[in-house]
Amino acid sequence: MDFIAYSDTEPKYLDPEEKKRAVEMSASVGGISLACAIAAKASRKEKFVYGIAKYAFSISLFSIPGVDLEPSARHIPIFRLPDDHIKLSHAIISAYSAIEELGLEIRASSKKPSKIKDQWNPAVKSDLEQRLMKAKININENMLWMRRGTRTKIERKKSPPISTKAPWAGGLQIRDCDINLIEAISLAHWLRSHVASHKTKDLTKVISPYDVINVQHLARRLLLEILGFWKFLSKE
Repeated sequence: MDFIAYSDTEPKYLDPEEKKRAVEMSASVGGISLACAIAAKASRKEKFVYGIAKYAFSISLFSIPGVDLEPSARHIPIFRLPDDHIKLSHAIISAYSAIEELGLEIRASSKKPSKIKDQWNPAVKSDLEQRLMKAKININENMLWMRRGTRTKIERKKSPPISTKAPWAGGLQIRDCDINLIEAISLAHWLRSHVASHKTKDLTKVISPYDVINVQHLARRLLLEILGFWKFLSKE
């Protein structure tokens, strides 16, 4: 690959037509050094490698360009086709599985439920908090949770416990909010276990693109933070 400057004057050795073709064939290399640093750090432990692989698989199933997630962007509706329902559900499953690879999932059972009458089981919550802090995850930093359009069946079944509304939230279409990190993991767990996994159910058919993005962003944050790059990227 030839690296050329994307400007009106460089490289000077190219005539206008050659330069035009070169620019069309060139590729952006911004962020390569950072990506290499992340890959080098991740390669030290198998759980990081598999966590990233599962996150990448989730993204390969479904992703949305960042520009289309801006508050001013057009609302993305719920999909109607069964193929799309399966892609969205498995994107959630694989994103949450990336969190499991890091050992930062909810650890509960029928004998030890995560919540009792909508209140946290102290033992389950404390266990998760301890694992997060051991992994150097800031449990006091909230997660942005996107809620777009009118409330869906999934949201009516289980609404995110809002800490604060996003500064740009307003009206029925943009209802983004910040939620506690522990609650975000709990909600991602619920989406995986009760909506996306097992036999297709009514709730599976109404998974919104934003449900998927929320779980993917949670997995991304935990991956970057456990590797020591979340704070770095937040400053950029």
